Amino acid sequence: MSPDRSHALDHVVLVLFENRSVDNLLGHLYGPEDGKTFEGVIGKDLRNPIPEWAEHGAERKTVSYTVTTDMDAPNPDSGEEYFHTNVQLFNVLDEHNRFKVGDQVTAPWNAPEPGAVPSMDGFVTDYISCFTGEVGRQPTYEEYSKIMTGYTPEQVPVLNGIARGFGVFDHWFCEVPSQTLMNRSFWTAAPSSGFVINSPASLARIYEAIRSAASTEGSDAHNTTFFIGWDEPGGTYDHVPPGPVPSPDPSAPAGEMGFKFDRSGCRVPAIIVSPWVDEGTVINKEHRHTSMIATLRKVWDLGDAFTARDAAARPFDHLLSRESPRDPASWPDVHPLPVPAYHMDEALMSKALSTLGKSMSGGLIEHAKQSGMTIPPELNDPASPPSAAQIIAFLRSIAFQYFPGLAPTK
Repeated sequence: MSPDRSHALDHVVLVLFENRSVDNLLGHLYGPEDGKTFEGVIGKDLRNPIPEWAEHGAERKTVSYTVTTDMDAPNPDSGEEYFHTNVQLFNVLDEHNRFKVGDQVTAPWNAPEPGAVPSMDGFVTDYISCFTGEVGRQPTYEEYSKIMTGYTPEQVPVLNGIARGFGVFDHWFCEVPSQTLMNRSFWTAAPSSGFVINSPASLARIYEAIRSAASTEGSDAHNTTFFIGWDEPGGTYDHVPPGPVPSPDPSAPAGEMGFKFDRSGCRVPAIIVSPWVDEGTVINKEHRHTSMIATLRKVWDLGDAFTARDAAARPFDHLLSRESPRDPASWPDVHPLPVPAYHMDEALMSKALSTLGKSMSGGLIEHAKQSGMTIPPELNDPASPPSAAQIIAFLRSIAFQYFPGLAPTK
């Protein structure tokens, strides 16, 4: 039986990656010479101001967007919680929250005035503040300017190759101006229950598996849509301001930290792969994470909207519009770059343990106790909280017991 596009969404494979914006990962995907309307970085003078209180480089006034030379940038990690995202979008940093991270940050959470339009010029401000809070010193200009960088297609060939070979969204926004768990909740359920704070496989292999799938009864390349998305930008720079959105439940009270869920977070990359999508497709209209739910509700006849958010989201099934499918043999070949040897900077790691890492450490230590593992005495003293270096050393020792192959060899 010949394939037809009415079955293009029989199977949907969704892979979610973490913490990249459009400008950071796909900003150089298309330029004016490609004849596309694509909201990238090529030909634009994009920059962020340097705060006057910066100890290094303030005389330069601004940091311009450039191509990164570091495949591990930014390092240490940029802030991604609600109160960091507020600074990044609006350049509003409450003075008492300067150089504060995690539980140190207090109300009003660097929140903008009601109705304010994101200026997208606080990424440098937030990174300097966050870096200082994590590491214990202000970063140099070379260190904090990395927040204003992005990759070229040559640096990230698999994702850029797939994006050019099929469809890419240049106005796909995450649902919450905050971090991972809330945005992943919106992908699957359309709200995040009022929360705004968090309490891999090889992408090339997944692509090739779908491309080569062949079955007369189950899924194959013709009835499977492969969608590549990101949860949130993780504090990486983007120049397109997110707009207002309907609250999932307009009758509900404000959520955590007083957030009303009436504005979305930054743009994130989104790529659709299907033999029913033309090569070089760019989708300029606004979509967001709940567009997935809206699409599946429509195509799979799942019934009423989960919330007002997915009710308002734009579906994308119309993109699967070809009269005949593209032969998988004609799909672009993608070749990942070799992964460089990983080197852990022990000194930096000991100074910068993420909020998530600190939150997880207590549970892992308790798990180790219940499993009969020996706990170092410095982790057993309730009157003296362990240092980041002590926590990291213990977490590594736990990992080596479960995965001995990861343990370094002499």
